[in-house]
Amino acid sequence: MTTPTRHMNLISLQIQEPAGLPLRFQPGWHNVWEASLHKQSLRRTRASDWLFRRFGSDTPLAPRKTHLRDNMQAFSDTCHLALQRPLARQCLRQKGSKNALIYFDSWGESSLFEDIDNWRDSLFADILPKKIAYTYALQTFSGKLRGERNGFLLALQMAQDCLHSGVADNVVICGQHRHFPVLTMSEALTWSPSPAFTQRNNGALIAVERNLCMLVSKPTDTLPTLFLHPRITLPAGNKASVAFMAERWRHAAGMPIYSSSPPMSALQTRLQRAAESSQAAHVSLFARYGDSGSLNPALGLSHWYNNGAPQSAGLVSCLHSEKHWWLLECQPAGVMPPPHTQDDISVKENIAAL
Repeated sequence: MTTPTRHMNLISLQIQEPAGLPLRFQPGWHNVWEASLHKQSLRRTRASDWLFRRFGSDTPLAPRKTHLRDNMQAFSDTCHLALQRPLARQCLRQKGSKNALIYFDSWGESSLFEDIDNWRDSLFADILPKKIAYTYALQTFSGKLRGERNGFLLALQMAQDCLHSGVADNVVICGQHRHFPVLTMSEALTWSPSPAFTQRNNGALIAVERNLCMLVSKPTDTLPTLFLHPRITLPAGNKASVAFMAERWRHAAGMPIYSSSPPMSALQTRLQRAAESSQAAHVSLFARYGDSGSLNPALGLSHWYNNGAPQSAGLVSCLHSEKHWWLLECQPAGVMPPPHTQDDISVKENIAAL
């Protein structure tokens, strides 16, 4: 069964990261819980250290609470650069256009972890950047997603639905991933542990904060297009899931593959084996950019948009956990994706074919 292609145009995209160098995290001697999380997370990931690059962390001290105002300024700059481009301004200011805002983050209400001195800044951290909605007259719809590591992909899926249901003509997607050390290390404890025989040679885990702003609109044939496939459930077992991913990558018609996953050695190995089996041109986003949580797949989109969008297609592959997999198809201007077969959320019937 085929369904109409639910693709969308990419009008503008901007990502920003801190300018400073990564800071090595040192647990406080007075905080037993923090020291315990640090030790357990390193043991589970078989890493040697945690390195953090955070907005507002400009001192050589351990990067715990940072200056939220620096992060707010960086976020505003990113939105300004993305939405003040001529084509973006034309789309947003077109008479009668319905403009929507979708904001995402990873942790939800996080003001307790910020260095905040007034309630207005708390609203930015916990609810929505209202200044962005007011400045760019995004009045049709606005909402916030707490998607954890799926935040960016869920925002894309929501924007895709808004555009094709008639709710909006243009959707501004903006968000950020804040690397609060305690929360980041706590999350690492939920990952599958590295094998006990693995030596501690994974190096340092580099956690980089980033923010994003992008504008998508209803499709035309003159701009790059995106299509987010429904989330796929992989077959159980490493060999079966690797074979399934490799088969899909082989059918990508020579597209470069930009793959991301949480920085777990098991998932990174699985992606590498799929790339070797499919013989696809493969870019590991974690190895190139470090870990940015929900913005990891956005880094693949940015890499394609800034390097190959005018010439060739690309495929962003996001392995979220042991069994959940997302695919984001990117096409250059002038190439309209064909109708897609509806992806089944369960792929049990495809296992036998592998």
